Amino acid sequence: MGGTVAVSLLPHPNISAIITMSTAHTLPPARLDRPIDSVLFRNREILRQDPTPILSLCGGATDLLVPAESCILPVPEAREGVSSPYRRTVFTSALEGAWTGVGHLEMVWCHQVRWRVARAAIELAAVAERSPEVRGQVLDRWLRDGHIPADDPTSDHQDSLDLSVLRPEDVEYADSLTLREPTQSRTYLLPVPSDKSSTFALYLSRGSISPISPHHPLPLRISVHLCPSSHSTACPRLQPTTLKLVPEPVPGRPFPVPNEGSDESEGVVVFAAEVPASSPEQDQYVAVTIEGADGRGWVAAAFVSDERIVDDVGVFGEHRVPDLKCYLD
Repeated sequence: MGGTVAVSLLPHPNISAIITMSTAHTLPPARLDRPIDSVLFRNREILRQDPTPILSLCGGATDLLVPAESCILPVPEAREGVSSPYRRTVFTSALEGAWTGVGHLEMVWCHQVRWRVARAAIELAAVAERSPEVRGQVLDRWLRDGHIPADDPTSDHQDSLDLSVLRPEDVEYADSLTLREPTQSRTYLLPVPSDKSSTFALYLSRGSISPISPHHPLPLRISVHLCPSSHSTACPRLQPTTLKLVPEPVPGRPFPVPNEGSDESEGVVVFAAEVPASSPEQDQYVAVTIEGADGRGWVAAAFVSDERIVDDVGVFGEHRVPDLKCYLD
């Protein structure tokens, strides 16, 4: 109920942001009397209008006390000329670095959750006098689930790549990449398919694609650019449609590790971007630049067709369901 009480205090000059943990925002866990319903009704109005950033951390199905659907923050109504207040709902099963459901009581001592909440609280104290947008960016930085595009103005990624300054031995052409324990800094040029648009997908183990990385990453860093030709002097940075951290389970071992959870150096950075087809007159290339390789981690990258796979689903051999289709994205 602490989250419910915190929201009911708004608006308040001394509250810069609220992080609720396993809080029922839409339905009371137990309807004991009418005043509880009235408190939640007033809170719903506060959630709809108050500009204070609010993030709700939910344990999901593992929380046996607060149903998942009641933990979700209601989405504020969009009003013309007025920016919607910051509202986020993050489930611990998607929380980067946690990746598991968390029980109602365990929410306050689960290390993978509490240290991120603590770090967010420390940074919120430093920006308490700034705009709600800035305070919301702090919450998105430390309590990410991969659904919000990453944006870090302090990142040091290359905005442009000049292929003409690279030595020939530092450039390699490939249709796809599979690198285990890379040891050399190098730029790989992957030709863009010319027949149709496609998605370029890249997976990086324990390294960094700015601004996303595990909390304690390897020195391994990757930047991705789109080059109009193999001799371009200004290849712009390829803008991702997906850039997030996902877990990296060890084959043959349970995940998360019992009584330990995920380590802060673990995780695979997923990068995906839509790439238009090359013109017949001029080839395009996706340039993957690898830096800081020291023999640890791995990289996998390739172009994936955007075409949907459609197939009939058969049930019990001859008894088919002809009208049922399976769509795989």
